[in-house]
Amino acid sequence: MNTSKILFSLFLVLSLLVSCEKDNNHSEDDELATLMNQFIQSNLSTFYLWYDEIPNIKPESKKDPKEYFKALLSSKDKWSLITDDARVFIQGRVNAEDDRPSKMILEKVHSFEDIPKEVWIQFRDKAEYSAAEAELQSFLKDVPGTSAVVIYLKDVKAMKRLPAGFRMQINEESLDELKKKYGESNVKLVERVLKNF
Repeated sequence: MNTSKILFSLFLVLSLLVSCEKDNNHSEDDELATLMNQFIQSNLSTFYLWYDEIPNIKPESKKDPKEYFKALLSSKDKWSLITDDARVFIQGRVNAEDDRPSKMILEKVHSFEDIPKEVWIQFRDKAEYSAAEAELQSFLKDVPGTSAVVIYLKDVKAMKRLPAGFRMQINEESLDELKKKYGESNVKLVERVLKNF
């Protein structure tokens, strides 16, 4: 099965989960839950590493698709999850064998919020950076975090990544403060490429 079919299937289940609204008509809710459970069962039977260990639980037996999903998982599986509101990048590979159904092997899941970010601060030259260095380092010590800070010297087109002790927490307030100090056009938030994650 090709990647576009897998992604379409994931999109469809997430769309179904997101579009569900609770109302007083339980028969419609039950019918929708059964359809979603059938979709979950079908996809696990096709793509799940432990597909041969999936218990025979009828889709209509559980009214909550998340509970149904968990009930189908192997005891060996410590990684699988289902959610209706996560935006994630999925990294993996397809395992295709002649005599067995193809499987998508999930290797990593990254939340959009977890994508590594860097703050780049541009200075005209080394003299301007040297004059601001102590104040910048003091500011960075007050907002410790996991995001790298990169200094860019415009005149020589050189960059310097500050040591790990000067990583910062990126939020609206800290970025606004840097933009006030060094100029709106001199402070940029950069997301790193996921393959380097």
